[in-house]
Parts: sequence; C-alpha cells; structure tokens
Amino acid sequence: MQLSFSFMAHFIPGLVLLAFLLSISACNKAPPTEKKTRYRIESVGIEIPKLKGWTQDREVKLQRQDMGGTVFRLVRENAVSGSPRIDVIVEDSQTPSPNLESFLEKNLREMNKLAEAGQISITEIIKEPAQLGPRRAFKVRHEYTIGGSSAVAITQTALFVIIDGRGVAINAAGRTELFHPLAQNILDIFADISTLTGKHTVRFNRPKPMDPGTPLSTPKKEATEKSLTEPIDL
Repeated sequence: MQLSFSFMAHFIPGLVLLAFLLSISACNKAPPTEKKTRYRIESVGIEIPKLKGWTQDREVKLQRQDMGGTVFRLVRENAVSGSPRIDVIVEDSQTPSPNLESFLEKNLREMNKLAEAGQISITEIIKEPAQLGPRRAFKVRHEYTIGGSSAVAITQTALFVIIDGRGVAINAAGRTELFHPLAQNILDIFADISTLTGKHTVRFNRPKPMDPGTPLSTPKKEATEKSLTEPIDL
C-alpha cells in the first residue's frame, strides 16, 4: 500500500507559526513498522506473506511429505471459477533433481508433453533467473490456452528453487482475465517470500530478466574458487 500526503502552506505570523511548527514536528515521527502476517511452511523451509484478499486453503494437506506434491495453497477470498491460486509443490524425495537446471527442465518437459498431447496450446513462455536468499532460482511465466474450440486463456507464473537438495515450485495460475488484474499483487507475494533461517528470514531478490532464448543447460566454465556471495543450491 502506498500512502501519499499533501501539505498546504500558509503564512502564520510570529509565535503562531512557531507553535504550528512545534505541533507538527511530533507528527513527523516515523510510524512503527507494521508486522505482517506470514504463513510458515516448515516442511519446505519458507515463509509466504498473507496479503489482503488471499486466504489459505486448509483442505490441502500432503499426507506423506517424502512422496512430494502440493503442501500449501493460497486462494482468493470469495473465489470464482478460474480465480488465481498459489501452490507450493515439493518434489518427490525418492527421485530428486540433481540441480536447479534439471528441476526446471523436468517441469518444462511436462508442460511440453501436455502441449504435444493437445491438452494445452502454449502461446508464450518467459524465463528469468532469480534468487531466493542465497539460493539460485528461476521464474517462468507461461501463457497458454485449454479447451479446444471453446479455449480458455490461462496465465501461470512459477518460481523454481532447490531447498535442502529438493526441488520446490511456487506456482501461481488462473484464467488470464482474472490473473492479470492481480498480477502485481501476485508478484508482491513472490517478492516477499523468504527462507527460514532461525530468528531471521532471507528475502527473495528479483534480478534482471534473462533472454528467453538463452539455453538453460549450457555448461559454464567454473572459476578455480567460487565467490562466497555467489548464489548456491542448498
């Protein structure tokens, strides 16, 4: 929420002006920081902010954490069919991806399989490098349609990251006409996701976009010593 203040200046003679200035000086003190409500997902090791208009779907419960699946879901209050929702999905611990690129490409292959089977028609895909605290991540946006002749447009934005050696996808999706008015709100949630690190949290940092045409798995020449500030897979 952004607050804007408008001040009107008036000529106030002598002591009246002094009294006026003294009276407003106390009002200019910075207000105390508002404590945000956050959902703590300890099984994954992240926290997600609760913004106005969103609520947790408490029917979503993963019986076996090791098998993978959806562990947490945010839905819109008074949602209608096709309203955006945000899912936190963990990878099966029995078949973990060896690295972030593999986890990302596995998910992209699944989307391509759906397209090849005619279940969806992908119209746009944008990939961006990202970070979640010290961890490397990728953010991917898909625009696609489902439903054949009576096609429905879907917008989907996902953040892919490796946490404790396991792939985690934070996925927001909904009908395009319902998603786009909430796009900035969803980005605000993504931007305030943090990892659990004891008493403190590490915020998600949004880096510069990557050229969507850049290959994801191109091997890179590693330096002899890695910088301690370089994002890592944990």
